[in-house]
Amino acid sequence: LGIVFLLFTEGLQLSPDRLLKLGNFFKLGLAQFILTIAAITAANLYLGPQVLPAAERFILLDDELVRPILSTPVLAFCLAGAGALSSSAFVLPELKQRGWEERADGTAALAVLLLQDIAVAPLLVLLPLVAGSGPQGSAELGVLVAKATFGFGGVLVAGSVLLRQIFSVVAAARSSETFVAATLLVAIGMGVAADALGLSTTTGAFAAGVLLAGSQYRQQIEADIKPFEGILLGIFFMTAGANLDPALCVAEWPTLLSGILAFLGAKLGLLFGLGAFAFGLTRAEAIRVALLLAGGGEFAFVVFKLAEDLGLLPTRLGGLLTASVIISMSLTPLLGELAEFVGDQVERIDANQAADARADEFFDVIDADGNGTIEREELRRYLLGGGGRASEGGEDGNASFAELFAQLDLNGDGVISRDELRRGYVDLVLGEQRSAALQDAAAGGAQREPHGAGGGELATAPDAVVV
Repeated sequence: LGIVFLLFTEGLQLSPDRLLKLGNFFKLGLAQFILTIAAITAANLYLGPQVLPAAERFILLDDELVRPILSTPVLAFCLAGAGALSSSAFVLPELKQRGWEERADGTAALAVLLLQDIAVAPLLVLLPLVAGSGPQGSAELGVLVAKATFGFGGVLVAGSVLLRQIFSVVAAARSSETFVAATLLVAIGMGVAADALGLSTTTGAFAAGVLLAGSQYRQQIEADIKPFEGILLGIFFMTAGANLDPALCVAEWPTLLSGILAFLGAKLGLLFGLGAFAFGLTRAEAIRVALLLAGGGEFAFVVFKLAEDLGLLPTRLGGLLTASVIISMSLTPLLGELAEFVGDQVERIDANQAADARADEFFDVIDADGNGTIEREELRRYLLGGGGRASEGGEDGNASFAELFAQLDLNGDGVISRDELRRGYVDLVLGEQRSAALQDAAAGGAQREPHGAGGGELATAPDAVVV
């Protein structure tokens, strides 16, 4: 229930603009979910048997636990499906705490989480089918699909009309207790409706929040639901922790640690690759999303429980897998810190590389004779546009130009190398923009686009000197 209220609150905070941004990243979530399942399943069945003998030379793995995963396709699929999920309960507070909710990486992370929550229901339907225990006929399967799509679609249409009317009536009663009760009823009721139609309860609660996001009661609803969200999330974490078997973890720690590292690495690599190379995130944004979502998710417990009920998952292996999810979930705050640090470092590196590339463009333009160095007159002609205007600045202008050239000529050999221009790129741009702006002013405000400038207005200090 804590996760239900968490997703309900998240839905309340979605404006139409932010919902549109989320839609741009749903393809990332879908690709992550499908490719993670495919990659982990294939790795377990095809790569695992090849790697296991070599790994056992260095790591004391438990063959009785590992080999069933590597030899049973249904069990490998079950493990991959659970491993593809991430924790909304841990990740969403991290996004809020770090102020990433409105940023591209935060929006992408939220979209992936929501897509995973939506995908839980099809996964729970598919697992019995793969195991041979679910509906076998196409008619039965069609009924399930129709319930999940058309049925829930009808609930959403009705909810968009009725929910605001309900809260209008409740608000007219001017009873805070009634308002709180109505809020709890809507959040849980939409979750139950979604569950009855074959979707997850969190999907229904999130949809209810979205439907109420634009209402005048949003802030009051959010304030009323907050205490219940915190209490029930606390109960959820206590319940999850109670499922951890310390004795099993100690006895099987090499297998447990190897499994955690393997699936963290698989999810991290896939999310980073998809975000950075296929879905328009920068490298820094992609690494933040990948690290935040690398841990396990609370719905993995539901998948494992279903697998145990179907007779697919041995009890001891199920306990070890549950422990791996709990431990990886608990690493989310640490992964958040790592995401912030690594993301900032990558962002700085990318910014420096972009500046170097721009500096190289400047160098090739200024180096008119192409001899690999910039002489004093080449730089002067570039800054002042040629035509013999190098002396228009007078003595002060010559002095200012000499200072700029000296700042760029780091080794004092009378010429500027490519590496020196890279390191002094900012000084050159500032000097160039200052020169262009003052020349425009002297020409009566004639518009001239400075080399490499963005074309916006440039505020000039009153004591600026023409170079």
